[in-house]
Amino acid sequence: MRITFDPEKCEYTFTADVFFAGLPITGFYWDYGDGTTGTGPVTTHQYATGGSYVVCLYLFAQKDEDCCWRKFCKEIRVEDCRPRKMLIDNTQGSITPVKPNDGGIKNGIVLDQNSPNPFAESTVISFEIPATAKTAQLRITNLNGIVVKTMDIQSTGKGQVTVYGNDLNKGMYMYNIVVDGKVSQSKRMVKN
Repeated sequence: MRITFDPEKCEYTFTADVFFAGLPITGFYWDYGDGTTGTGPVTTHQYATGGSYVVCLYLFAQKDEDCCWRKFCKEIRVEDCRPRKMLIDNTQGSITPVKPNDGGIKNGIVLDQNSPNPFAESTVISFEIPATAKTAQLRITNLNGIVVKTMDIQSTGKGQVTVYGNDLNKGMYMYNIVVDGKVSQSKRMVKN
């Protein structure tokens, strides 16, 4: 795994320079360590805040019935190179930094990592749907972006769904929640 940084763009480039012996690689999945993910042999990513992150590359290989996956991880130290946004309170003249959104919140949707992960029998995905939501759906896709399972969510607020192992083949999947057409960030799960 090779990692380079472009300070002008404040952007990291991740390159998979590892190979499986004997099997062609069929999927590259990146976990950037901040709750976001990417796919492909080369990806780019911008971190919202500085800090230490463990970046993991998951390689999938398959030929006929032979299948396997391997994980490579590396810890990186990210410096915050973005200018800080500020709010100015004219009544008191103070300046308050604007905090970035929590990594699990996007469009008012809270999506937690499934547990356990990886799983064989079943796994639980917890979430929170905004009270104003009209429709909500959990969507599971394979690494090619093809939807393999959807589950309608009938109520707002905190909730959870159980995904059963017999509904999915072995492999890595992405999942997100779609609320009134707005998509939460994606999370990954591994079915053993």
